[in-house]
Amino acid sequence: MPDYVSGHAAAGGAAATVIAAVLTDDGRFSLSSTTLTDHLRTFDSVLSAARENAESRVLIGYDFRRATEVGMQLGVDVGRFVIQRVLQPLY
Repeated sequence: MPDYVSGHAAAGGAAATVIAAVLTDDGRFSLSSTTLTDHLRTFDSVLSAARENAESRVLIGYDFRRATEVGMQLGVDVGRFVIQRVLQPLY
């Protein structure tokens, strides 16, 4: 049976690609949750956070792995398109 591309993974991939291009440093960062206040998540890059975002959809049973892999690639491609064709410098 065919599967749909994961929109969640695609949105995460697109956002991460654009954010990584805009930020001068795509390095390590941490964040916490309002519901898990004693837990701090650390990522090596914005793209690694997007990959975990996509993986979460498989782990909770919403998407199949292939749907998230294709969704991530689609998102990265859309992000690159936005960077090349739409994003303008602020100065």
